[in-house]
Amino acid sequence: MSNAARWTREFSAACSFADDLGALGAWVGPRTGPTQRTQGEKEDYVLRRILVALRRQGQLNFPFTVHALERPDFVIAEASGSWGLEVTEAGSEWHQEKMTHRESSPPSADDPMPFDDATNEIRRAIERKNAKYDNGGYQNPEIKYCDLAVYNNINSYATDHNAIAHVNDPSLRGRFHRVFFVRDRSVYTDVLCNLGNQPDFVDITSDYSIDFAEWVRDQTDLLRTGDMNRLDVEQLIEELSDLAKRQRRALRRYLQNLLLHLLKWQFQRTRRSRSWQTSINDARNEIDDLLMESPSLRDELHDIGGIYQRARRKASVETGLSIETFPQECPFALESEVLSEDWLPGKSENS
Repeated sequence: MSNAARWTREFSAACSFADDLGALGAWVGPRTGPTQRTQGEKEDYVLRRILVALRRQGQLNFPFTVHALERPDFVIAEASGSWGLEVTEAGSEWHQEKMTHRESSPPSADDPMPFDDATNEIRRAIERKNAKYDNGGYQNPEIKYCDLAVYNNINSYATDHNAIAHVNDPSLRGRFHRVFFVRDRSVYTDVLCNLGNQPDFVDITSDYSIDFAEWVRDQTDLLRTGDMNRLDVEQLIEELSDLAKRQRRALRRYLQNLLLHLLKWQFQRTRRSRSWQTSINDARNEIDDLLMESPSLRDELHDIGGIYQRARRKASVETGLSIETFPQECPFALESEVLSEDWLPGKSENS
């Protein structure tokens, strides 16, 4: 890239899209205060929604890499070449000042909510960027083309489909390859369309990468109604696979914690306490619950040797005792001791 990147992120495959996206652009701060939003955060917020919408439309070519730059704001590098994405906001300066003031001060009767003319403000935002384009901006020889994303910073009831359709004007075309309009969880993927003056619209409200809880509710409703054609099959497979992995990791974590406290109980007799016994009981209960829900997870317990070694190292760190203090091999029988409800090391000696 010709200028230093603010960050770079790789997207390896459609199945790992949500993981690769992570928390990037998931949230944007308020206009004022100590957590005031930055320009970069606003741009990332818009980028996330653009990428999610394009993925929903099958227009992302994996693998690809995103570079956060300055002009354009992002360069998306694919195997077939790179394209740019410039981000700008729609809304008059008067409107922005009013909205900033309202966040820092309570509104009053003589300070009504400001409203902008949505259609004209979106057009003005495109015109501003077109002027820079005509002056050589965004015409980078390293990229095939540049898209423009206009995000909603307008307080208006009129940013509906009809208002967006009226943004279309032949005089605005011919610079940016596509012009997006982002309104929270609604993404118009080409407001300067040529077909019937109806811009493509993507509702990403229930997308996995935008709102996980809403996505689960949406998929559950689709399964209940038998609407299999609309199911997010790829992501459902990934989520179910990850659920199994999370259960295995949880089982191993509980077993490690149980072995750790059994070692501490055996080798630090003078420090035995109710809290240690509570930790042992809690770990056993968690393991028991997991095995009741998923009996096949019991196979994971066969690797007790590897889990014990991690517990042994942690026991050495937490107790301050030499690691040689603890047996090289697990000294406890899995079923009759480790998982037994009432068993504790040395219990028979103290009874």
